[in-house]
This record gives sequence, structure tokens and C-alpha cells, in this order.
Amino acid sequence: AQEGGKLLEGIELFDLYSGSQVPAGMRSLAYRLKLGSRERTIQEQEIAQLEAKILEKLTKLGISLR
Repeated sequence: AQEGGKLLEGIELFDLYSGSQVPAGMRSLAYRLKLGSRERTIQEQEIAQLEAKILEKLTKLGISLR
């Protein structure tokens, strides 16, 4: 959550899958991130930068994007 900064308003886990398309011992988690600001409109470039920052942190933790 820290990587999302002030624009990250919420995180919700909405799907968990551990079936045949996921390697044994692994599971696939799907999260919804809510971004927002009461002071201004968020630009697409900002969202892309936040996404990259969050994915970089997850990669360092051994988590990969499917």
C-alpha cells in the first residue's frame, strides 16, 4: 500500500485461483486498486507510474504478474 502513495484509496482482493493453470504450490490472486484524489484529476501517466512502482515492489518480494 505504501507504494501507491496518497493516490491509493483502497485495495480489494476479489479473486483467488489455484487450479490446473497455476503451477503446483502457487496461487493466483486478483486485486482491485482504487486510485483517487479530492484535489485534482489523476493523469494516465501518473497511474502508469504508480502501477510500475507497485509491480517493481511486488517483483522484489518474489510476486509475479500473470
